[in-house]
Amino acid sequence: MPKLRLIGDAHGDEKQGIYGPWDEYIAHAQGAEQSLMVGDLDFVYSRILVLDPEKHKVIAGNHDNYDKSSCASCNGHGCAACSHRGYVFCQQTPHFLGDYGLWTPPSFTEPLFYLRGGYSIDKHHRLARGFGWWPEEELTYQQAMRALQFYAEHKPRIVVTHAAPKTVKHALFTDNVEIQSSATEEVLDQMWQLHQPDMWFFGHYHRTWEDMLTPETGGGSTHFRCLDILEAYDLTI
Repeated sequence: MPKLRLIGDAHGDEKQGIYGPWDEYIAHAQGAEQSLMVGDLDFVYSRILVLDPEKHKVIAGNHDNYDKSSCASCNGHGCAACSHRGYVFCQQTPHFLGDYGLWTPPSFTEPLFYLRGGYSIDKHHRLARGFGWWPEEELTYQQAMRALQFYAEHKPRIVVTHAAPKTVKHALFTDNVEIQSSATEEVLDQMWQLHQPDMWFFGHYHRTWEDMLTPETGGGSTHFRCLDILEAYDLTI
């Protein structure tokens, strides 16, 4: 049966000469026919070029590079490429998926839904050191509403995102009753309330966790799975 290797956040720092996370990520990816990194890879991506971009993809998180924010083809005015991937990714390595959408791994017969981004709790530290934070780390309200409509129309069976729905985050952190939710977690929660996929995978929170959850408003149940840093999980369908 076909397998897709999901890989948790790497938090590489090639710019600072920290290569360990990259070595582990590349080993995980090369050990699988196809892979999907769930976000927070690094701010420099030269080492990913050893991987086939058709088989090994990345969902951007909140610790990824959003510097290249204009499409070389249309200079930000809108074209077929950037309307699908988002302006940020038109000049980025082709391994990155876009803002949101459907991706069918080469050996799969059905697509999965993906959505990028998350909120950085270390935002102020990164601003203080002068690099490494971008407001584009979360979708704008307009982008998020388009993503919500797209999700509602396609009703995917498998979802992979960087962050998790708000309700799931609260289930994950039951020991913190005052935990706050980001705009990304809010829109993901709206998606889950609208349609419950069979499986939903995410990273961002740096722990291994899974549970079967049903919205309080009713509906179907979803198996949620959180991937720890550089954790590899083989999804078989």
